[in-house]
Amino acid sequence: MARLTVRRLLERYRLSPVWWANLGPFSAFIAKRSVPQLQPLLIVSHPRSGSTWVGRTLGRSASALYLHEPLTLSHLQRDPGSPVFAFAAGLPPPLYAGAASAAAIALPAFPPNIVSSPSQWTLTGRCRKRLVVKEVNPLSIGWLARLLSARVVYLVRHPAGVAASFARMGWLEDLGPVGLERRFGRRKAAELQADPRLRSVWHRMGAVQALVHRQAADQLATVASSTVVQYEDLCTTPQSGFRSLCEFAGLAWDSAIEETVARDCFVADHEPRDSYGVVRNSRQMRAAWRQDLGQAELRDLREGYQAIGAPFYAADHWWEP
Repeated sequence: MARLTVRRLLERYRLSPVWWANLGPFSAFIAKRSVPQLQPLLIVSHPRSGSTWVGRTLGRSASALYLHEPLTLSHLQRDPGSPVFAFAAGLPPPLYAGAASAAAIALPAFPPNIVSSPSQWTLTGRCRKRLVVKEVNPLSIGWLARLLSARVVYLVRHPAGVAASFARMGWLEDLGPVGLERRFGRRKAAELQADPRLRSVWHRMGAVQALVHRQAADQLATVASSTVVQYEDLCTTPQSGFRSLCEFAGLAWDSAIEETVARDCFVADHEPRDSYGVVRNSRQMRAAWRQDLGQAELRDLREGYQAIGAPFYAADHWWEP
């Protein structure tokens, strides 16, 4: 109970659970004197695509310094209900820029919902660790990867899986004019609203995901080191999938990650045990959306997705019953 109370106080006052990160300018001085020498890893996905699962699993490595959505959560804590997806190149919102600058020097000046494992952030051996940042803004991949000098994992999930998760969270209603403008800017939002093919909210949900993937793919082409991982593949073979991700990222495949995969990916029941779906039966999560969406919803979703076109999940077999 005492630990929970301390966590709430830290989050309320936006204080870090890492003592040396609460010293103002001196914290930045400390961080810059001991910046990790290994190339950072940036994990990005569209929201509700499994990146929390991937981030927290890789972030368990003994060689990791993990930050959970430092940009997105920093922004939402100051401006609740107003996520930001689109911004002019090089002109991110101030809270994005400030959070990204702290992340770039591996300064954990964030509350506990972002710095989930304070014990990782001791100053001893810090230079030999690797920063791992998880975010849910694919439209910032190019800008953030350059700022962090990071290699990138782009996690993609079947559009129906994302849509079903959005529906459970009550987020589909955010696909009106205001929500679309926040995601893509005024001009693109107006185009989507005026498109006669996007008649229903399910059409728009498909179109939004396709547009995000197209723009993310364009930005990935500018990143020196990146890989695209399908959520479904990771669900099918989580042990080999996470081992491959560790190899790409340069993270140690150690007992902490191995035990996390064994504990969190093979539970007996179908339903995930938390809102993020981190603890689950991974194989059953692969296509759980087939029980969640009706034929009409799936048809509209596919039509909207194909109307925009995207480099993933285009083949018929992904959509067959």
